Amino acid sequence: MGPCPCKGGTITVERCSPDHPWAKRFWFRSTLVCKDCEEEYGFFSSAPDKPARLVLKIELKKREESSQNWHMKLREIESSQAFKELSEKLDARLGQERSAAARHRVLVHAGLATGMSLLRYRKQGHRLRTGEIEPALKLLGIQSTELESKALQAKRLWNLSELVPGGIETGIHGLEM
Repeated sequence: MGPCPCKGGTITVERCSPDHPWAKRFWFRSTLVCKDCEEEYGFFSSAPDKPARLVLKIELKKREESSQNWHMKLREIESSQAFKELSEKLDARLGQERSAAARHRVLVHAGLATGMSLLRYRKQGHRLRTGEIEPALKLLGIQSTELESKALQAKRLWNLSELVPGGIETGIHGLEM
């Protein structure tokens, strides 16, 4: 517990855990009680079990807007004719293989089935995702400046949405800087 930035209120950080003895997980709950500071500051945490940091709400808003823009860009790419054609060409290329195992090997070798087991591939198949545009183009030996440009834009928006806001120094134990 400690003072807020304007010294007119308090910041409290609680380390919480379930009320049973076999619990291994815990989380932090941070609260800001100050009418003046509540409008300007908020808390950001990369995970529930990591300490939060006090940040400007405008930075949280920028991060959220970047995330929304990234999602809009993904929808734009997926609805584009060029993406649909790429997906169809990839499906046609995979259709040339004699077995599911052979199709899976092609996908793995191209970097299009990261983390996908053969069993999962057999059950679910493969659907081209926006993050796989570059390896799909490489596998097929084609170029698409439109898709490459949109994929780069999406990657930039993703990077912006993942920026960690700068923390405000408080000196309060349990708050990350």
